[in-house]
Amino acid sequence: MAKFSDVFSTTAKVVIALLLLSLLVMVGLLFLGGGIGAFARIFGTKNVVTANSDPCKELRELDPHCGWAPHWTASNHSSPMDNVKTDFLTIDSTTADGFSAGSLSYANIRVCFEGGKLCGHGAVGVGVNVDGMVRPSSSTMYSTPVRVKFDDEKPISESWGITDDHRGLFPYGKEQRFLTQLLQHKQLILEFSYYEHAPRTVTFQLAGLEDSLNSIGINVAAWKAEQDAAAKAKRAALIASVKPCKFLTDTSDYSHMPYCWDANDGYGERGPYPTLEIAMQAALKH
Repeated sequence: MAKFSDVFSTTAKVVIALLLLSLLVMVGLLFLGGGIGAFARIFGTKNVVTANSDPCKELRELDPHCGWAPHWTASNHSSPMDNVKTDFLTIDSTTADGFSAGSLSYANIRVCFEGGKLCGHGAVGVGVNVDGMVRPSSSTMYSTPVRVKFDDEKPISESWGITDDHRGLFPYGKEQRFLTQLLQHKQLILEFSYYEHAPRTVTFQLAGLEDSLNSIGINVAAWKAEQDAAAKAKRAALIASVKPCKFLTDTSDYSHMPYCWDANDGYGERGPYPTLEIAMQAALKH
């Protein structure tokens, strides 16, 4: 009869052999394509990060921008009536604008070109879409006060237009200039307010706009030259409009401020101003 010690010794050897065989199988899985992922599957380890894993897979439901890098996205459509092509470029803000439907939301800048020209005549050429109702100013339902800051420059207070759905805002009447500013800078911070909320800011990284415009067929160099020529012509016209005020007389209370300027926009003369130089400066700020 075999001794107990011999049976135990044989059993121990078998167990050790099985353990060694399991270890060899595991090592084989590790090196034959399974890698660390196979190790994680064998042992049920959920926190092991593999080279091909996506660390944002679960977080992206809460934050769509997890692992995201700022970039301009192009899209377009053609009118079924006249086949006029409309191109859009959009870029999301790098800072969240709000929280809705269980995830963070982001504002976006949208640039619109129709037939190679910046959109207009009822369509917003350059604007910012947001995730709520923009607060109107006290004087009109379709304008809102904002502050704009490019790069490290000082913030500038402006009045912007509001879209019909009140979920977008844009530099009404100054969209060409605003697009030029976007091309000239790397970062934009926009401060605005939602209805019955305190002011908030959203930040945009602007790199890549010129290349993106060129990619949709907009010749940026030619467009800039056209805008420069238009700005010079407007400047010359405004300076030429600075003249003695038509409504003043020698007996007027404003006879010591004799200069006005006229933008020829139907609103008549602006002024009066005490000197020609001050009147010109006022005209050029228009």
